Amino acid sequence: QASGYPPQGHPQPHLQSNQLPPQVAWPTPGGEAPPVMTEEAHWLLRGVSPQQYRTFHDNPEMLELIAKNAENERKRAASPPTEKPWWWVALSVLIGVMLSLLCGAMGYLQLGELPHEAVFACGLIGGTASFYGVSGWRAGNYENISTGEKKVLWTKMGTGLRLLVTLGALLMLGLGLTGGWWAGPF
Repeated sequence: QASGYPPQGHPQPHLQSNQLPPQVAWPTPGGEAPPVMTEEAHWLLRGVSPQQYRTFHDNPEMLELIAKNAENERKRAASPPTEKPWWWVALSVLIGVMLSLLCGAMGYLQLGELPHEAVFACGLIGGTASFYGVSGWRAGNYENISTGEKKVLWTKMGTGLRLLVTLGALLMLGLGLTGGWWAGPF
């Protein structure tokens, strides 16, 4: 039944019209009613439109075909991972090294001697992360199941993740550029 009463395994008691059903302990730990998903909600979550469900509600094979087509469309719409050339990573590291040296130079100007290595590390991490935040791409490990070949492929970052990476990069660069006073000499 759609309401979830009675729980499976419990027969529906025969009731008079003025009687309430007896209390039945639900099979869940707290005794609360288990969540119930209707068949329509199941198909709607799988990408079948309400109009398609109303048209084919008595034909599960057609609903399955529509759901598979909707899933394929979602996969096609998502940006597929791509392969980037080797210089893509080299460029990010080069930017990180350049900003690391800049942070070290700023620390040297503040202290009059080489700052702690944490200043250089902040510059390297912040510079490399800033490249990824600005470009909007991130690396991921992928494996071709049929061949067993493993690759590093790149996917577009979502807006939230891109913002977090950029803010983290700015924080690390800020720590690196002001590192002369918080890290002290080498």
